[in-house]
This record gives sequence, structure tokens and C-alpha cells, in this order.
Amino acid sequence: MIYVRQEKSFLGLGDLLNMFSYENRTLNNVKITYNFDEHRTILSKFLLENVIKDKYSIERFFGNFVENEIKFNPKYKLINHEYWPSKIKKISTKRFSICLSLYHYKEIKKPNLDILKKYDNSNNISRKEFLEYKENCTFYKIYNKAFTTNEYNFYLNMLRNFQVFEMDHRFYLTSLSNNIKSISKSNLFVGSDGGMAHIARILKIPSIIYFRDDSMEFNYINNVKNYVDSNLQKLCTDKNTFFNEVFQSLEDRGKLEL
Repeated sequence: MIYVRQEKSFLGLGDLLNMFSYENRTLNNVKITYNFDEHRTILSKFLLENVIKDKYSIERFFGNFVENEIKFNPKYKLINHEYWPSKIKKISTKRFSICLSLYHYKEIKKPNLDILKKYDNSNNISRKEFLEYKENCTFYKIYNKAFTTNEYNFYLNMLRNFQVFEMDHRFYLTSLSNNIKSISKSNLFVGSDGGMAHIARILKIPSIIYFRDDSMEFNYINNVKNYVDSNLQKLCTDKNTFFNEVFQSLEDRGKLEL
């Protein structure tokens, strides 16, 4: 039996997709127990049931929450493997469709730094406090790669001649399910780095992705650019480059009117 504990920075949908893909690529005839919190367990089960194709030589179970002191296991980085095949079916549409998945400020909640500090220094916190920590941490991450509402509306206006699917970034499985269906019908993904960008990558949908400016601090862009197909995904670390890539992509289709 292999036990996988939840790591401190192991919060995202993309992290889980990377992990399940890595396991399916590298393991055979094993049993795995995941000691995740309730939220991560629900999300994991959803991905295994609806996104990642089964590998029958791996049996997966979910146990009680246990945190690992390791911040992130480097073997799960996608550079070490390709995504495992997906259950999602791409849907053809008559009209050119674009998925718009930009985080913007109206979704931001100021993080409670006292909770973050308390969580980092002690495991003896209540369930309510842990959920508040998780929510604050998630919204803080969104804040770091967000667009203003005016910027978001600018892109909506830029894309008005196309069929646009706007992503719902609320943390509900129904929202996630609807987002995945929309991405599967899209010809182009325009959005922030995050879980939906991973779904677009699984489906090999051409993408223009904004990596927040502080991504360089975490060396994200250098980690991913070595294995991303630049003909499929354009990675942008500043908003000007992001705009130019979107502009050029749409101008090439002859339907751009600013």
C-alpha cells in the first residue's frame, strides 16, 4: 500500500491531475491511499470519475486527512510525464468558440494572514479555521494573477464577434463540470494559469495563458516551457504580451474589431 499525504502547497486541480497522470504512467499493480482533506478528496474523486481514464492495475482509496511537511513533490511536475488520457470528449461546433478564463478582482477576498500564520505554525486548528485558511489561500493565489473588472470586460468586448464561454470560478462541482463541457466545445482557450488551463492542455486545445508576474519568483515559467508545445500553448508573463498574443490570434481570423 502506498500512502499519499496532502502537501502544504498541494491545493490546485492541476496538481491533482499531474499526480494522477504520473501515477498512471509509472505505477502498476499497486494500492494507493490518499490522506487528503474533505475538499481535496471530493475534487480528487470527481477528477477520477470524470476526467482521468481508469487504470485498472491501480486501486485507489481515501483515508483520514494527514498533512505532509513536504511542500511539493517534484516528481509530480508534468515535465516528468505526459497527461494520462482523458474521459472528456471534444465537441465540434459550427461557430468558432473561445473559452475565456481570466481571474479578475471582483472575486478577490483579502487573505486573513493571522489564520495563515497560525496554520503554518500549528496543526492544532479547528475544521472551521482550516477551511477559512484554504479559502483565503486560494483567493490570495487568484489575486496574484488577476485582471481588473475593466480589463476583463475589455477582453469580452474584443471577443464579441465569437462565441464565448465564460468560466465560472466558484468552487462547486457543478461549476467545474460546466466549465469542462465549455472547454470541450472551444477552439481557443484564453485565460489565466490554473485548473482550466490544465483541462485545455489535456484536450490539446490551442491556448494563450497568462502567468502572473510573480510566477518568475517560483520559477514556474522555466519549469513548464521545456515541455509545453509552443505551437499549442502560448505562455505570457506580462499583460502586454498576453494582449498581443490574443490580438494576433484573433486578427489572423479576420474577425477582430476593437
